[in-house]
Amino acid sequence: QLINDNDRNEISFILSFPRITSVNESYRAKINWVNGKPVAQIYKSADVKKEFAVITDQLKMIDFDKEAPWLKTAKALDLTFQVTFSANFFKRDLDNTIKTFQDAIFKHLGLNDSKVVSLHGWKTIMPGAQEELICVKLKESSFQYMIQGNTEQEEPKRKKRRTSKA
Repeated sequence: QLINDNDRNEISFILSFPRITSVNESYRAKINWVNGKPVAQIYKSADVKKEFAVITDQLKMIDFDKEAPWLKTAKALDLTFQVTFSANFFKRDLDNTIKTFQDAIFKHLGLNDSKVVSLHGWKTIMPGAQEELICVKLKESSFQYMIQGNTEQEEPKRKKRRTSKA
């Protein structure tokens, strides 16, 4: 579902999942040995890789260039999440859930998530629901984020990550 308000430079959409995972469930750690010394390595679990793929597939259904062309030129963004869980309301972390989805959405958009100057989130429960939902609203921010000085700061460049095959 997509709600678009180009007059206010705002777009809202809903993503659905059988079960939403959090950052705590998404990453694993292992020890690699480099030059005879132990080095900790953090890596994404298979579950989070599947979830990123599901997020990307759902986001591909939205033509962001057509529906929200202002996203590419917006200097700052407000981001709002409503996470609807089906169970374990007080055992599920809101902020860890948000980070997983924020990363996936901004990677899909090709934007640096450091453009987010205002982040809002809340969680709700729909007991026994077959799917869990993430309602997302992205809006060009009118927040006065610069207290004093030059408001035309250099925008961050998105770093390209090198991938290595193990």
